[in-house]
Amino acid sequence: MKIFAFDMDGTLLQSNMSISPATLNVLNTIVNNNHKLLLVTGRHYELVKPIVEKYNLDCGSIVNSGHQYFDDQGIERRRVALDQKTVINTLRVLLAHDFLITIHTDMGKYILEDKEAFFAKQLALISDEHRALFEDEMDSPFLNKEFFFKDLKSTKSIDEFLDTKAQVLKIDARAQDKDKLDETVVALEAISSLLVHVTYDGFIEISSNASNKGLMLKDVVDSMNVEHNNVYVFGDSQNDQEMFEHFENSIAMENAHPNLKAQAKWITKTNDEDGIVHAYHHLLNF
Repeated sequence: MKIFAFDMDGTLLQSNMSISPATLNVLNTIVNNNHKLLLVTGRHYELVKPIVEKYNLDCGSIVNSGHQYFDDQGIERRRVALDQKTVINTLRVLLAHDFLITIHTDMGKYILEDKEAFFAKQLALISDEHRALFEDEMDSPFLNKEFFFKDLKSTKSIDEFLDTKAQVLKIDARAQDKDKLDETVVALEAISSLLVHVTYDGFIEISSNASNKGLMLKDVVDSMNVEHNNVYVFGDSQNDQEMFEHFENSIAMENAHPNLKAQAKWITKTNDEDGIVHAYHHLLNF
C-alpha cells in the first residue's frame, strides 16, 4: 500500500477552493487501487469536512497543521495541544501587536471580541485578488459570514477564554498593520514551545512545536505499518516543510514557496493547472 498525502489550499484545491474533475479522478484512482489518501492541512476539521463530503473523498485528515488527526470515519484519533502558559503568552503578544486572532480548539474556534466586529475587520483585509477568484464570493470561507460563524464562539478576554477549558490546537493570527509582522514573529519565536509559520502575507500560524504536519504524518504512517518510501507528499507552503523533511518522495507545486521548492524531489505544475494530475502521471509515472 502507498500513501498519498496532500496539503489542501494551494495544492489540492484550486484558487477558487474547488477540486478539478481531473484531480478528483486521480484521487479516486488512488483509492480504487487500494492505496491510502490523506489530507494534511492547516485548516481545522470543520473547514475540511465540507470538502470531504462535497467530493465524497475516502480519506483521513490531519488538521490544524499536524496537531489533530481524524480517520476516514471522521473519528478523532490523535491530538497535540498547547499548554496554558504558552497560550497566555502567545495571546498577549498578538493582542499587543493588534492582530486578528482565531483560536482553534477541541471545542470549536474562538475569538477575543464581538463576532460582527471581527468579521468586519477581516473583510477589510481581504484583497481584491482573492475576491476575483470566485464567481460567487460566498464560495470563499473568508467572505461567507454564515460559514465563518459556524462553530465560532466569542469571548471578550484571555481570562474568559481560559474559563472555557478548551484545549488549544492552533492559533491563526492576521496582521492589521503589516509593519508589525516581523517584530511579532520575533516575539513569538522567543516563546520556546511554539512552532511559528508565516504562511502568506501578514498571516501567522502558531502551534506547539511538539508536533507539525511531518511528525503527525509520520506517526499515522507508522501506525499503518507503511514504509516511508511508499509515501508521497504534496505541498506549497512553508508549513509543509516538515513533511518534506520526513518523506523523500516530495512534490512541490509550481506556485509553492521558494524554500519548499528547493526542498522538493519533484516540482509539478500549479494548483490551477492540475499539478497533482501532472505529477501522478508524468513525474511519478503511475
